[in-house]
Amino acid sequence: MGVRTTTTRNWTSNYFGNNVSGLYIESAGKVSITNSGAYDNTAYGIYVKNDYGTGSVIYQTTNKKYFITNNDGSGLYIVSYGAVTVKNKYGLEAGDNGADGVHIYNGGAVTPQRVTLSKVTANHNDANGITVYSDGSISATSLVANHNSIHGASLETTSTGLYIIVRGSNEFKDNDNVGLLVETDGYIIIEGTLAANNGEAGIDAHSGANKITLKYSTVRSNGYSGVKLVSDTETVYVYKVNSFANGFDPGSGSDNDGIYIDAGTDKLVTIKYGSFQANNGNGIHVNAPLADVYIYKTYYFGNGEKNINTL
Repeated sequence: MGVRTTTTRNWTSNYFGNNVSGLYIESAGKVSITNSGAYDNTAYGIYVKNDYGTGSVIYQTTNKKYFITNNDGSGLYIVSYGAVTVKNKYGLEAGDNGADGVHIYNGGAVTPQRVTLSKVTANHNDANGITVYSDGSISATSLVANHNSIHGASLETTSTGLYIIVRGSNEFKDNDNVGLLVETDGYIIIEGTLAANNGEAGIDAHSGANKITLKYSTVRSNGYSGVKLVSDTETVYVYKVNSFANGFDPGSGSDNDGIYIDAGTDKLVTIKYGSFQANNGNGIHVNAPLADVYIYKTYYFGNGEKNINTL
């Protein structure tokens, strides 16, 4: 058995003004929530706990934009041992909450389960805009996370051989720490991302055992390095990335480059069709002395230290 909340076409469910959570679900089976908002509650907006079994959790909106806002705890909080899906046809606004805007945890399952997110906006939250911790792969499309008190989005998966993919049109601006923080032992693909005016790095991605790819992205005016890509054992590929005016926070120290890359021994670092300008430190800093570095049709000038540093 499981739990399902839904509405007829063009109707909505809203949970608001409660002295506890707006919607609170505990289940050992599947959970499906459709066309539901939650605001002005003194605990969570929507709280789902179904780590008693292996059932999946689906939160979906289909007929308009929905709001999970102004809750004292996290807006949408999900703990599960099953796959988790948050998908929104017109968008979900999860802002002005007392903790994370969206918080998903599905670690600890016997078999790693995937997390999928699409069209989520999480602004002005008192912790992270979006937090995902999973033992499975993470796939995210069109995330916006601005003006949050810690990170814009923090995505982490622990298992090797899996992935974290961020695609679509993404924006991470004016967060107190990192705009987009990604941590995994699998491979990483980040595309279509604007990261600007964050207190620390714009994009910070680390893979313990696989390749990192960053494409079609702009980072600017972040307090620390615009981009940090660290692959402990594999290659790094950067394509059509622009990074400028980063690293001017007084606390950044040497963490103040346009892009900083660390790759595996004897692996290839490729940077193509990019621009790295007016950064406080190096425009391009590759800290992998034994790696092969290939830079093609890329502009780099006006940086405070070296335009290219491959030491």
